[in-house]
Amino acid sequence: MFHIFGIRHHGPGSARHLLAALKKLKPDCLLIEGPPEGDEVLNFILSDEMKPPVALLIYAPDSNKATFYPFASFSPEWQALRYGLKAGIKLKFFDLPLSYRLAQQADEMAMQKPLEPIHEAQTKPSFHHDPLSYLAQAAGYEDGERWWNDVIEENLSAEEDIFKGILAAMSSLREALGAIEDPWEQRREAYMRQMMRQAEAEGFKRIAVVCGAWHGPALVDLNQAQEDAAKLKDLAAIKLEATWIPWSYRRLARQSGYGAGIHSPGWYEHLWDYEVQTSSRWLAKVAGLLRSEGLEASSAQVIEAVRLAEMLAAMRGRSFAGLAELNEAAEALFSQGNDYVMKLIADRLIIAECFGEIPESTPAAPLQRDFKAQLKRLRLKVELERFLELDLREEGGLERSLFLHRLHLLDIPWGKKQSVSSKGSFKEAWQLTWQSEFELNLIESGLYGQTIVEAAGQKSLEKAKMASLADLGQLLDLCLLADLDIIESLMLSLEQKAAQSSDILDLMRTIGPLARISRYGNVRQQKAQNLAFVLSSLLNRVCIGLIPSCTGIDDEAAQALLSPFLELHQALRLLEQEDYLQLWQETLIKLSDHTQVHKLLAGRSNHLLAEMNLLSDGELEQRLRLALSDPDVEKASAWLEGFLAGALYLLHHDRLLKLLDNWLNELSEGQFIHILALLRRTFAKFSAPERRNIGEKLRSQAEGKVHQPQAQSSRQLNHERGQKVLPILSLILDDIKPPLA
Repeated sequence: MFHIFGIRHHGPGSARHLLAALKKLKPDCLLIEGPPEGDEVLNFILSDEMKPPVALLIYAPDSNKATFYPFASFSPEWQALRYGLKAGIKLKFFDLPLSYRLAQQADEMAMQKPLEPIHEAQTKPSFHHDPLSYLAQAAGYEDGERWWNDVIEENLSAEEDIFKGILAAMSSLREALGAIEDPWEQRREAYMRQMMRQAEAEGFKRIAVVCGAWHGPALVDLNQAQEDAAKLKDLAAIKLEATWIPWSYRRLARQSGYGAGIHSPGWYEHLWDYEVQTSSRWLAKVAGLLRSEGLEASSAQVIEAVRLAEMLAAMRGRSFAGLAELNEAAEALFSQGNDYVMKLIADRLIIAECFGEIPESTPAAPLQRDFKAQLKRLRLKVELERFLELDLREEGGLERSLFLHRLHLLDIPWGKKQSVSSKGSFKEAWQLTWQSEFELNLIESGLYGQTIVEAAGQKSLEKAKMASLADLGQLLDLCLLADLDIIESLMLSLEQKAAQSSDILDLMRTIGPLARISRYGNVRQQKAQNLAFVLSSLLNRVCIGLIPSCTGIDDEAAQALLSPFLELHQALRLLEQEDYLQLWQETLIKLSDHTQVHKLLAGRSNHLLAEMNLLSDGELEQRLRLALSDPDVEKASAWLEGFLAGALYLLHHDRLLKLLDNWLNELSEGQFIHILALLRRTFAKFSAPERRNIGEKLRSQAEGKVHQPQAQSSRQLNHERGQKVLPILSLILDDIKPPLA
């Protein structure tokens, strides 16, 4: 009557044995472990457009509660579903409805993230070890994973009644380990038994039950109907909907954090696709991959690797070379001590790049539908990797940019901006990398609106309520880039928080994004109103408060100030507004001269002043001489670290280099050892050619020679011809005002 098939989720051997057993049994009813809420979308599985890996997404349309159930082509449940649909038999998911489980999630904070799917691998009793490890130890294996692979997944010659053996083994294991104490696990198995009784009552004669191997023994005895009903009494439920979403092998892998994940989805796909010549086909794939990367991999090496893998398997008493043997053979024949080779095989073949597809007609939430409509309109496609270069002066490029920025505001960072060679603001480069969890983020973001632009605006306003001043500045910048109609509200929040903030770091970090907005506006040349007033107010407060903030502080606090200090400097240089620069230059002069300012920041202030040509060579030499004469060697070295932000000063100022060389020579051995780590850290930031040139220059000075780091070209420069190129070059670089010839 009932035929129980205990499988491992995402196991190719389990899938192959299960499919063979179903074809032999020809059941008239098929019950499969999975959420009953997914029954309504099972008909999409046979669509030609459905290409696994995919995931069944179950979500609450009026909240952010959601979970997913991934499937690959080699998943036993996937093959069972396809078999049942093709055969036209009764087909049903028979796990406990997810609506009960999600209704019990009282902790709202826990619901901020999507729930993991409730799979057998995640719902085992709370033992200190994997239950399969006990069976593995009894069979002489080190771990349960390897034992299960050898016996089930990689065993191409398993006996016909393998599922009877699995059921017997799990029954003994559960009996030895004791009853399950988790009430939800008890309810799950009680519900499964009820669904089995219902199928029997409906008159089905050959009922196939596909479940995680661990649950099999609990479904043998159905003589506890009253107890099962009591466990399921008065359970609250919520409304849920179901759909399909694309998935990837990387998300299916256990390394991604997925609880029921596997170590080697790419290898499992290979096992499913090739039942014969599995080893030779795999090693041929390895060789093909290495050749595509410009690495040596000959046919002779493939043949020897196959022989070695099969020999290792025979020595270990195995009839089949598994992944462990194939990896060892590949390492011996192809790697030759190069770790990169094995990492490449693991990444590109064992895990593998694979992304699923779903039919266009798959049901979707309103925000998902708008997302798909935008993809079609903008001629974009969800794929694992793609590089995209946009010209914002073209309507298509601009619209794509707005779309990607709006997705960022919805916490869907599909695209990551890359640096571009152009100096202007009309070029953008994006690296697109799709991740399956973005589908879940779309579902969650549906709470903020039914379109991408509406949801991005409302979610940004929600973020603004809790954002710090600096984060609010970044948010305003992003919203301008996304062309959202909420700028006025954000500016009002920014003004209020700026007036209330007294944190110098927060104030400094806010000026950067505001400067970018003021300089470039957004891509439509719209700028936030009242921005100049806010910028001026912030800068005045920073310049007043910066000197007290830089005095009497320790090294750690000085390092924390350095990064926002430099960001502020770059932001003001970007603005090119004379009154802002004048105020900042005056502040730098005060910092550079103040005796109580931390020496790291004082040294960097001198560097910035020299960079802006506000210090002559003589003044630089005098300031360096004064700093190095400090009896506190640590303070002198800190000043030097701040000042030497690059090697150019030492390469182009012989007297400064000589001063530094003399200072180091005059240090005692103890003093030199004491500051050696700091000096190494400072000089390590110079490039290798720069360090070499400094060394050569010092040797030349010691020998009394004039150092020539590079041979001078005898060719005379034609300045007239060079001037003719400048306007064209300026246009290429998108400069605003091309230099005149």
